[in-house]
Amino acid sequence: MSEKLYRVVNLGKVVYLEEYNILRRTKCGAWIKYSFSLRGEKFVNLTTVKKFACETLEEAFHQFQKRKERQQEILRNKLDDISKILGSIKLGELTIEKIREQKDPFDLEW
Repeated sequence: MSEKLYRVVNLGKVVYLEEYNILRRTKCGAWIKYSFSLRGEKFVNLTTVKKFACETLEEAFHQFQKRKERQQEILRNKLDDISKILGSIKLGELTIEKIREQKDPFDLEW
């Protein structure tokens, strides 16, 4: 078994590999050194489909690909929403008057 876990990440167009030292293992995962946690460590469940970090570089790359595919799907849906709103404005279906009449969806009355 590897003494490291791997995660492929990107910062803009730059894709790089993060390596995490395993501090201790359990029957279903591992604790890694993780500086972004208050405790300085993070538990990674290695029995789940979605993993924060993986035991092999190949699996880490596959997880990265799946995360990017999901991110693309989310962004595509947001872009579709924006296109529909802009289309409604251009067709005159969405106006300032209609926005004034629209109830605030976050104004919850208990």
